[in-house]
Amino acid sequence: MKHNSEQMSTLRWLPTLYFAKGLLYVIVFFVSLLMLRQTGLDNAETTACVALCYLPWVLKYKWKPLVDWQRNSQRIILLTELLLVMAFTVLAFVLSSLWMTLVLLLLIACLTSVHNVAVDTFYKVAVGKEDSATYRTVRELSRKLADVVGLGVLVMLVGNLQVVYRNAQVFSWRYTTYCVALIFLLLFFWHLMCLSRLRPRGLQLHQDEAALESVTGHRLPAASVMFLLTFLFAAIMQGKMAVLFLVENRSSGGLGFSPQEFGFVMGTVGVLGVTIGVVAGNKLVRRLGVGPLLVPMGVVLALPSIVYTLLSYWQPSEMWLVSLSVLIEQLAYGLGLSAYLAYQTSLPNKKLAKSLMAVSMMAACALSGLLQVQMGYNSFFITTLSLSVVTLISVCLVRKYSGSESFV
Repeated sequence: MKHNSEQMSTLRWLPTLYFAKGLLYVIVFFVSLLMLRQTGLDNAETTACVALCYLPWVLKYKWKPLVDWQRNSQRIILLTELLLVMAFTVLAFVLSSLWMTLVLLLLIACLTSVHNVAVDTFYKVAVGKEDSATYRTVRELSRKLADVVGLGVLVMLVGNLQVVYRNAQVFSWRYTTYCVALIFLLLFFWHLMCLSRLRPRGLQLHQDEAALESVTGHRLPAASVMFLLTFLFAAIMQGKMAVLFLVENRSSGGLGFSPQEFGFVMGTVGVLGVTIGVVAGNKLVRRLGVGPLLVPMGVVLALPSIVYTLLSYWQPSEMWLVSLSVLIEQLAYGLGLSAYLAYQTSLPNKKLAKSLMAVSMMAACALSGLLQVQMGYNSFFITTLSLSVVTLISVCLVRKYSGSESFV
């Protein structure tokens, strides 16, 4: 009975906590691409602005040790959610001012990174040794629901408002931002009620893990560094520009999707594809190990660029064909991502590895828009396909020069 009572108590806050975490990530790194593009920036400026939002993740291995997350994670979650309500509300007011919009987005990105760490720490502290498959499933489903809401519901809301108010783009984004602020206000009050009643059950367990990390050296093999920086580089470039390509006017080389069509394709079909890819990839990793999968997964990561090269050449208007293409692209990305994360987890210094992943994402995001503006969509996707060779080179180097412990 006691175990069931504790499980029910955990399931009161666990879904909403990871829903908030997932929704913030989607808004900062994907929805903001559409928002900035529709407020007048070109692709190079849009991706450069979003790339800056990766900065807190790049520096996380520096600022994370400065806070006693174990004892303060509850307070940090509540404080960041309250500050996020205020930040989104102010953002809605200042959308007509570009520089203030960028400042608020960077502030939201910083709060998101802090919230991210606090949520994961609180989960370990609150659950401790009671972690189970049920909890892990709830966490993943909550994050996927956040993807659907962020990429699907919110973007479709923007599109519907633009239809009703005759393409009033700034107004539609302002209204949607108010809705996001309201969502986080409700989450704040819910977590205020749920989290304040909890007592930590896994504090000592997490202290042991923290102690283990603290004695780990900060150096990684050069081959591992190159792998972390380059394995996903071409896929991230392609993925960032794919978002803008789908909504770009057909006369400019895009597919001319409305926000409603984009929300349906990316918010449902895309989320389904990447979910299947990650689940299948994780099962393969558990069965075969990381090492044997790196080469085939590196080859699979070229598939998204092939798909978008064909889409940018033919510019099809059939929704079913584009949806199928997005499904294939996201499935391939999910498979590659699962292998990348498995290798990252096998490294002794996970904090530095995650920061290097953020560096790769930041550089790929910034470079993608710059290259696309110079080349056009079709040439850009051909370029990302060519850069997939670098992915395979990094796999060969890491297999040759890294220790065998990285491949168990």
